[in-house]
Amino acid sequence: MPKKITSTKLQESIAQVLEDVKECGGPVTITERSRPIAVLIGFESFMALQERLRELEEAQLQQIVAQGRQEHEQGRTRRIKSLRELR
Repeated sequence: MPKKITSTKLQESIAQVLEDVKECGGPVTITERSRPIAVLIGFESFMALQERLRELEEAQLQQIVAQGRQEHEQGRTRRIKSLRELR
């Protein structure tokens, strides 16, 4: 279960919280007035998330390009404006 800590407690014990995140990778949800305001995760976890996001974006782009090629082969065209909507 993700760990939660208030922003006040985080200020009081930042060194310990950072050590905990370093050891276990996080995530630690930081709250203020019982509402989540941020999530603290380890650097390796962050980099893994960034890489996965890039992979998903590349897969989506490849799918769009393949669809465009198929439409081109069928003689169909698109307006530039419609391509911007695919984002």
